Amino acid sequence: YNVESKSNASVMYASLPEADILPFSFEMGYHESELEVFLARLESNEHPDDHWKAVIVYASGSGAALAESFVSKVQAKLPNAAIVGGICGQGYVSKPKKNKSDLQRMTIRQLVSLLRQLGGPPDFNAVEKSDLVDHVWNLQSRSNSNISLYHAEDAVFGVVLGGNVPVRSVVSRGVKSMTHGTPQPTSPYVVKKVTLTRPE
Repeated sequence: YNVESKSNASVMYASLPEADILPFSFEMGYHESELEVFLARLESNEHPDDHWKAVIVYASGSGAALAESFVSKVQAKLPNAAIVGGICGQGYVSKPKKNKSDLQRMTIRQLVSLLRQLGGPPDFNAVEKSDLVDHVWNLQSRSNSNISLYHAEDAVFGVVLGGNVPVRSVVSRGVKSMTHGTPQPTSPYVVKKVTLTRPE
C-alpha cells in the first residue's frame, strides 16, 4: 500500500496479537434485529463478562445520525468498555464472519441477503430455515480466508476489541478541516511518503 501526504485519506494500523477483534458495520436503514444479533454476540458465554475492553466506532456520511443511538446501546451492554472514534466521510472495515448461532438468529430475508453477499445463488431453494442456515454457513466457511473489506459510506462501523487491549483513545491528524482551511503540520518533520509492505 502507498500512502502519501497529499491524499485525502488516513490509515491507522495496530498490532494487537492478544486481542479478539469483532468488526461491525450498520448502514442507514439497518433492521433493528441486525443490531440485536450483534449485541447478543457481545453477551455470549464464549467470553467472561469483562472480556470486551474497547470499541472503535466511526460514523460515515449520513450514518452520523445513527451514532448517538448506536453508542448508547453498545455502552449499555459494555458499561466498562472504552468507546472511541469519530466522524468521517467514508471508510473500510473487514467483513465479519458469522458464527452458526448468529446465523440461526437471523431472519430468512437477512440470510438470503448474506447469501448474495457471499456470492451464492439468489434463487437457492430451502425447504426449512435450517437448510438455509447450513448452506450459508458452508459457503462462508469455504470463502477466501483473506480479509474482505466493506466500503462504508453512510454507516456506523468499526471494531470491538477484547482480551489484552491497551487501547484507551484514538487520535489521528485530520486530513480535512471540518471548520475551515487545510490542516497545518505542527512540526517541521512531516511524512511526505511511505511505502508499507508485507513481511516476507
